[in-house]
Amino acid sequence: MCKKTVPLLFCLFVLFVSNVSAWNIKIIDSSGIDATDMKSLVSTITSDCDTDQQKMESMWAFITRNPFYHWCEAREGQEADSEFGLVYDPIKAFNVYGTIICYQVADLLANMALEAGIPSRTRSFPYKHKVMEAYFDGGWHLFDAQSDCQAIYYKADGKTIASLDEVDADPQYYLIDQPNPSQPFFQFEKFAGNCWPWEVRQWVKENWYEHFPTEQLERYLPFDQQGHRMLLSLRRGEKLVRYWDNERKWYCTPVMQKTWNHDLTQQWVALGPHDPRNALNTYANGKLIYNPDWNASSENFFDGLHEGSNYRLVDGKVCPAEAGELSQVSFRVSSPYLLAGHPNRLGVDGDSEGGAIFRAVFHRQDESSSAKVSVSVDEGLSWIPVWRDSLTGTHPVKLDLTNHVEGRYSYILRVELNAASGKKIWFSGMELENSLFYSPILLPTVGEGENQFSVELSEAGEQLCLEPDFSSLEALEPFCYSIDNLRFTGKLPERLTPEDEKWGSLVAEVDPVGGSLISELAVYGSFGIDPQAEGEDSIRVFFAEDAPEKWIPAWEYSTKALDKSWDSGYSEEGRIKLAEHWRLDKSIEVRPTKPCNRMYVKFMIKRKARVSLNNFRVYAYYQPERPSEMDFGDIVITHAWTEDGEARIHTENLASSSHAYTLSAADSLVVNQSITVEMKNIVAQ
Repeated sequence: MCKKTVPLLFCLFVLFVSNVSAWNIKIIDSSGIDATDMKSLVSTITSDCDTDQQKMESMWAFITRNPFYHWCEAREGQEADSEFGLVYDPIKAFNVYGTIICYQVADLLANMALEAGIPSRTRSFPYKHKVMEAYFDGGWHLFDAQSDCQAIYYKADGKTIASLDEVDADPQYYLIDQPNPSQPFFQFEKFAGNCWPWEVRQWVKENWYEHFPTEQLERYLPFDQQGHRMLLSLRRGEKLVRYWDNERKWYCTPVMQKTWNHDLTQQWVALGPHDPRNALNTYANGKLIYNPDWNASSENFFDGLHEGSNYRLVDGKVCPAEAGELSQVSFRVSSPYLLAGHPNRLGVDGDSEGGAIFRAVFHRQDESSSAKVSVSVDEGLSWIPVWRDSLTGTHPVKLDLTNHVEGRYSYILRVELNAASGKKIWFSGMELENSLFYSPILLPTVGEGENQFSVELSEAGEQLCLEPDFSSLEALEPFCYSIDNLRFTGKLPERLTPEDEKWGSLVAEVDPVGGSLISELAVYGSFGIDPQAEGEDSIRVFFAEDAPEKWIPAWEYSTKALDKSWDSGYSEEGRIKLAEHWRLDKSIEVRPTKPCNRMYVKFMIKRKARVSLNNFRVYAYYQPERPSEMDFGDIVITHAWTEDGEARIHTENLASSSHAYTLSAADSLVVNQSITVEMKNIVAQ
């Protein structure tokens, strides 16, 4: 997080660091696809490929042969109503949302191509449709992964893939008379007319390819947006339950409701993300339940503590160590899936429920003492008051935090106790139950027959996402260590821009809790440029370890090199600028020379024409300073499914950090129900 930190004291004087027990649990099923991060996703999809064309065909097939489906575009975050709220991160798009729309999936596939080392670009029919092209074997090749008009257009030899310009020059051959159709090829035509008109080849031919001459088809740099990982680290007393069905809990942003509710083709938006023609193409809900048994062992408490000061743990109860001084403890909830509840009145902020529930027992001897609960959704930079105790005596408390935390991947819950002299105040029996929204497509699946599963646990760690608020300079400043010579307009395409001919800079500080050590950063920046400008605009990104000095270069770019950078993949006569859109997105991975307590990221831009910093995110992957001891047998995986309607269950206790197991199911009528991963509480002997 970006802040000047003041150490919080454990039992008045000792800093305590959060410990993570079950570390980065990864479960891979018989498919072999590992979609936990971009490198793993692309490498496992293309593991059997020898050529760039084979890699592209495999990545295209991963999207088109899985039930990712056309729906409202995935939007999230503080800027859901702007183009920065659109999700272009493949790991989020495939694992969390499962929904794709043409201008997103084109960039998702282009992003994957870049990860595989294949030059890519996106192309569009103005205001109609967007596709991507990959460069290999000396030319560009068209791939359309949109769920309704999925296609690879093969030439007469049945092997060579045509470019967009070639298809646009002869759409009758490539769309209608295609002798070598890909699999799939305009797959929604199989619904026998129960589809939108643009899902049939004749409509696409007439309204896209015949409607626009080749020179009108724009060329864009792909939106390189990465960083999110499906990291799952569980504490003592915590379990993740992932179902294949949904409980009608999903996150509907106001802009989604406003945009799509009156679209005649999207009248089913109120039912949540799904494909109305195929019931299997839908979202799913799960639960992240944290219920540590503090009475059985103090380790169950310390294993999940985020930060704390002036507290004692006595017989499973948290109470102040010293009267008259504020006592506080905090617990961080972190999920690779989106937190979501029941959206009651769609598009109305503050009207969801059941997505995040806090339960505990509080005791307050009299009104001279106080207790309250707050949450933070920006890693502790600011706090939202949720509840203040108005009762005395011992009483259970249940709080619905949904409207404070929905649409997020993490939050911190803080309990504060203030004891009057000689008076008792405490709380115990805490439980946090969070509902999750995700796509079921990539869950570890029990299939028909024999199933092979592999489980891997890596070094202790969690991920923290620094996502600044660009609504105003005042809102942005708390996320930044410094801002120098950058004028803030708040308007696109120039939010933060320097004076002409001068460098401007923004420095972000990344500082996880306590003594946690950062092992890696993923830095994403979105910049405004003018592709047609004659002057040279420059962008540089640096990082530093432990202190904002000794800056190490991470990436640099200039608009003067915009065309030159594509010489190897763009040699058509009379070419125009590749990027016709003002936006340039870049993701960079940064590793410190050794794990460090904090890191700094510096964005520098120099303006001659029009350059700006419009958005950024920093993902920090960090490990606790003193991870607790772990007994692998305390990690339990449970599969639940049905065979011909009959319930089946398989439970597996891990034996090591690399564990494999096999389970057998019937040869037909297998329906997955849930998969649970649990880290057991320590039970006192």
